[in-house]
Amino acid sequence: MDIDPRQYEDIAVNDNDVHSIVMSYLAHSCFTDTLESFTTSTGVKQTANLEDMEKRKKIYHLALEGSVLKAIELTEQFAPDLLEKNKDLHFDLLSLHFVGLVCTRK
Repeated sequence: MDIDPRQYEDIAVNDNDVHSIVMSYLAHSCFTDTLESFTTSTGVKQTANLEDMEKRKKIYHLALEGSVLKAIELTEQFAPDLLEKNKDLHFDLLSLHFVGLVCTRK
């Protein structure tokens, strides 16, 4: 069953809902500078913790760059119980590390 986009043409979307969705995306993606600019230009109150976003961004970039063990170490430092409580995330990170080892033939 395909959804016909025309059925949504007459739905009014509240500006606050749009702002909330955009802010959520920017915070989730760790776009701190863009989030600050967005909240300043729209006058919406910023609810995201910028310090936490910077920590997440650092962990994210370490994982992308192949420094997965360092990313795990920082995750345990910043959020000690996170990997213990989220075994799937921990497994995914260790799997990413393993793939990196295989690719570099170490």
